[in-house]
Formats: sequence, C-alpha cells, structure tokens
Amino acid sequence: MPEGRGDDHGGRPAGLSATWFYATIAVGGVGLTMTAPITALFAKALGASDWMAALVVSTISISFLPVDLVGSRVVPRLDARTALVGGYAMFGVGSFISALAPNLVVMALARLLQGAAVAFPMGAGFHLALRLAAPGREGRELARFNTYIFMGFAGGPLVVGLVADMAGGTTGLRWGFAVCGLVNLAAALMARLALPSIPSVERPSFGLPGRAAFAGRRTRKALLAAGLGFGLRGIAALTLLPLLGDDIGVGPGTVAIATLFMALTELGGIALSGRLADHHGRRPVIAVSSVMTTLTLLVMIVQPTVVSYLALSAVLGFAISALRVVPAAVVVDVAEDSEAAGIGWRLSCDANSLATALLISAAFALGGLHGGFVYAAAASALIGWLALSIGETLPRGGRRTEPAAGPDGAGSTAGPAVVTPTTD
Repeated sequence: MPEGRGDDHGGRPAGLSATWFYATIAVGGVGLTMTAPITALFAKALGASDWMAALVVSTISISFLPVDLVGSRVVPRLDARTALVGGYAMFGVGSFISALAPNLVVMALARLLQGAAVAFPMGAGFHLALRLAAPGREGRELARFNTYIFMGFAGGPLVVGLVADMAGGTTGLRWGFAVCGLVNLAAALMARLALPSIPSVERPSFGLPGRAAFAGRRTRKALLAAGLGFGLRGIAALTLLPLLGDDIGVGPGTVAIATLFMALTELGGIALSGRLADHHGRRPVIAVSSVMTTLTLLVMIVQPTVVSYLALSAVLGFAISALRVVPAAVVVDVAEDSEAAGIGWRLSCDANSLATALLISAAFALGGLHGGFVYAAAASALIGWLALSIGETLPRGGRRTEPAAGPDGAGSTAGPAVVTPTTD
C-alpha cells in the first residue's frame, strides 16, 4: 500500500503502519455495522411495534449528537490509539448489554452507550487517514478510509444474519449481538497491539462550533440536503429494509442478504457518483439520484415478494449513494473553509439522523409500513429540490485542492470522499 505523508494535518505519526491502521479500521467497520439487519427485529421481539422499533434504532443518534456538538475539538485531539481502543471496547460492551437485555428499555440504554462510543473511532480514524495522506491527496486517502469501513458493512451484517438464522428466534438475535460484541473487542485489542501511541499536537477543548460552519443561505441549504441524505440512508438500511423483510415473512438471514446487496451496489455508486459530480456537476447527479431513490422506495411497497425485495434493495443502494455523498461535496464547495465544512457536515448528519428517525417513527405510527416508505420517498424528493434551489456549485475547472474564503467559496479535496457509513 502506498504510504504518503500529510504534513498539513500534523504529519505522519512515527511508527504508524498504513497496513495495520486500515486492517484495524476494516475489523472495526465490521463490528460497528454488523447488527444492522437485526436491531429493529430484536426490538420487535422484545415487544416493540414498528414505530417503537424505529424509535429504538434512532436512540444511537441521541448520544452521538451531543458528543459532536460540544466535542468537535475533543475527539480529534485525543490520543488516536486511545480513542480507537476506547470507542471499539465501549461499543462492544453495548452489544453485550443488548444481547442480555431483558426488555426494550435496557436495549435502548445500550444503544445510547453505543452512540457515544462510535464518535471516537470514527473521529480518530478520519483524522488519522488525513495524516497518512500526501499533500493534495486527502480526498483519495479519505476514499480509501471509507472503502475499508464499507468492506465491513458489506460482510458484517451477513455474518450476524446467518448466526441469528441458525440459532433461531429471539435467542438467535441475542447471539448476533454477542458476536458483534466479540468483534468490537477484537478490534479494540488489535488497535492496542498494532498501533503506536498517537498523541495530538493540540489540546482537547470543549465548546460549541463557531458560526462559520453555518454561514450563508446556500451553506445552510447544502447542510440540510447532506444531513437528509445521511439520515435517509440510515433509515433505509436499519429500519425500512428489516421491517419490510419482517412484513413479507423472511428471516434475519434474508434481511442480511438484502442489506449486503444494498451495501455492495452503494459502494459502486459512491465511486461513480463522485466522479460524475466532479466532471459534470453536483446538481444533475443529485437530481437523477433523487428521482431514482424516490421511485424505488415507492415501488418496493407495491405487492413485495422475496425476489423483488432483494432486487430492489440492490437498486436502492446504487440510487441512494449519491444522495449521501454528493451533497457533502456541495457543502465543501460553498462553506467558508474545509474545517467549517467538516464541522457543519457532521452536526447536520447527526441532527438529521435523529430527526429523520423520529419522523419516520411518527410515519409508521400514522400510516404503518407504507407510511414509513412514503415519508422516505418524500425526503428523497426534498433533497433533489434543495439541489435545484442551491444551483450548481462545482468550481470551474473541476474540484479545487485548497478551500477558498467566503461563505459561498469553493471547497477542498474532501469532496465526495468525505462519507461515513451509518452504524447499526
């Protein structure tokens, strides 16, 4: 693997191997995402209705948001190895608590713990990837970072789905969470043994983000579109697909295959949409993706069968990928600078993930499963409208490598590569 040097981001830490770092990120990616197909199903097994299951799935965002809100200058400035070890270990403990949960309340509390935990490995991993990057190649390194995480998302849910199917019933779902806990502890041990201590050159400091992250009307619209795309992808994989699978009578293994299909086509869609957005503009890519996603979500609930469920899950992954990736590039294009873009993007993703989950819970309560899918389709259409109202933001001559000043200035190489997969 090529191992560059990113002096603009603090320099490559002494003794840090890119090979071991990305191996750790891949194992951690498996652990953070592997219970995606069974979380809503386990909530229902503990007595939740569809809307309550969606609400329990969303509790992970309740604790994730405050960490990002007041700790945007804390997590990246901790010793990176400590953040990785502590985050993975805490997430694993949350999985074990869920596996033993006697009721829905305990499961929800465990997910609150996991929400706080996931902020640490994601924040530390993101900034370590930047420090590995050669100058001017930050976008490529971030794409590499996200590729390893998505490798985990592709494989982890399938493993847990098969475990849950083999054991059967609620017991199988509990075993799935236990396996998730073991994988996260393995990732924590791997980080502790394979990575050097990586202290930050800056002291951690608590505080709210500055106004620069939200300056400018186009910036605020772009942040809303990016947050909606992130939240929409989360409810599609964690709530809509599992509950639709349950509605048509398939088991956790088939739900896991559906999420696997979605993840695989999404990975291809991320790469394609990023290139298209850089060469042909952000607006047309988002608009086409919005139409495709809206139609796919509506078609999925028209007399679904197992075959159509699996096939349309794959179509959905490809269609929705651009809604999650390209609006992030729009944020970078119009933000004051790359730091403001990053802070605003993370907070918008956190807030919209929580809001989207709460709103889809209300949609389930009012209109059942069909209501949830209709709400998701409406959110997809709204992202397309926002892109049209913002206008084209691609800098002339393609994406720049340095951020430009001003609330409507151009962004950095972070562009479409700055994406983080939704955790389970």
